[in-house]
Amino acid sequence: MRLEKDLYVTEVRISKTVNAPYLIEAIGGRYECSLTLNDATLEAWGIDPSSELLGSGMVITLEPRPPSQVAEETDLLIESLEKTTRRKFKRMPNPQFTDELEYVVKLQTPRDNSPSIPCPYFEITLDLDEGEYLEFMELPADTIFRISASGKQTQKR
Repeated sequence: MRLEKDLYVTEVRISKTVNAPYLIEAIGGRYECSLTLNDATLEAWGIDPSSELLGSGMVITLEPRPPSQVAEETDLLIESLEKTTRRKFKRMPNPQFTDELEYVVKLQTPRDNSPSIPCPYFEITLDLDEGEYLEFMELPADTIFRISASGKQTQKR
C-alpha cells in the first residue's frame, strides 16, 4: 500500500526554536495538517521553506514500513480511522434525504513521556476514498507508516 495526497500550504512559520525551527500548516481536503520540521528533513525532502511555498501544493506519501526496519524520525502511527455516515435532509420541494459516507484517517508522530515535542513532528488528517479506507482496514492496528513529502511550487507570472 502506498498513499499519495496533495496538500495546499496555508502557512509557513520559521522560528529560532532549536527543536522545531519550521512549521508548515497545510490543508488536505477538508482537514488541516501540521508538519513541524527541522533542516535535515526539509533538505532530505527537497523543500525550501520560503514564502514561495505558501499557496502552493505539497505531495505527501505514506507507506507502511516493515516492523523489522529501524525506527526513523519520520514514522507515524494511526491515531484513528473513521467511517462516518451523514444523512442530509432536503425539505423543498419534496422531503427527501441523501446519505454521504466520509472516510478519514488521522496519523501522528509517536511520542514518549517527555514534555518536549519531537522534531520532526506530524499531525496528519486526510480524506480517504472507500478503496483507501478498505486498505487501511486490512492493516494491523499497530502498523507504522513512513512519511515523505515534496513541494509542488507554482510558477509566478
